[in-house]
Amino acid sequence: MNKRKKTGMYLGKVMCKFAETFAPQASELCRGQYYQPKEPDNMKLFVAKCQGKNV
Repeated sequence: MNKRKKTGMYLGKVMCKFAETFAPQASELCRGQYYQPKEPDNMKLFVAKCQGKNV
């Protein structure tokens, strides 16, 4: 193998190891930062009607 191909394969392996190591940690850190949409108007009323409760 020539030197460039060896270097490329080595760097590819290093990048894969880096991703394997830090991907689970990144998802843990970002867990509470996801988008939470605004609750629609009259949502509680709708849920109560669906559950058969008298509001």
